[in-house]
Amino acid sequence: MTVDTLPDEVDFVFFVEALPEDGLHRIALAVEGMDTSIPTTMMTVTLDSALDMADRLNRRLGHDRASWTAFAARILRAGASGTTGPH
Repeated sequence: MTVDTLPDEVDFVFFVEALPEDGLHRIALAVEGMDTSIPTTMMTVTLDSALDMADRLNRRLGHDRASWTAFAARILRAGASGTTGPH
């Protein structure tokens, strides 16, 4: 599935993706049915800050940390996107 073929009602979560070359942590989107993640420009210096940010963003979507990490891991495994997350 591509971005232009997404249905109106799509499930997604924000997750943390490590950027080892920069020492940063990026917030990205894992979207049900897509074979890759969608990066954002939201970045943090520490993993704790990134996890806190992802928790806040996902809370509004009805996910706690265990829920959004499981969702992201399932999507990323299915797509084998080559990302380094989620943490």
